[in-house]
Amino acid sequence: MRAGMDMHFIHMYNNPVKRKVSDILFLVYIAVLVNITVIRRFQFGERSVNLTLFTEYLPVLHNSLYRFAYLFFGNILWFMPLGFYLVFCRKQKVSHAVICGFLFSMLIEIMQYVLGTGITELDDLILNTFGSFLGAAAGQALQTLRAGRVVRMNGADSHVTGHISH
Repeated sequence: MRAGMDMHFIHMYNNPVKRKVSDILFLVYIAVLVNITVIRRFQFGERSVNLTLFTEYLPVLHNSLYRFAYLFFGNILWFMPLGFYLVFCRKQKVSHAVICGFLFSMLIEIMQYVLGTGITELDDLILNTFGSFLGAAAGQALQTLRAGRVVRMNGADSHVTGHISH
């Protein structure tokens, strides 16, 4: 009986319906991310590049702590789902998720420049990539915890019944 519970725990993450739901939610997340970073209610016209690290944050910090937190931590938080999804849902390596985060952030920065919808900043690229890393690390940690739980459940099963479950 216990082995059947272990297999259910393992297979519930491979459920095709849950996978489709996670894929759809990921696509919605990407659409929202592109909307807030590139489209911005069609405010076209601003076209500039800032390659000096974090210099624009100091004036913002002096004027509004809320705005600073939104810009700085928002760049990190908005990319965490990307890393998490790739590692936890798509079983990619953390390094692959970080590279994808970097490339997607680069694409956003290029689109902002080409469309003139924002300032293309090196800060954003670094913070977005870091966010992808944090999300990927969280996904890997959750996978490790989940795997440990299955191993402990299998270990407890083998201890109780006297044989190892497959």
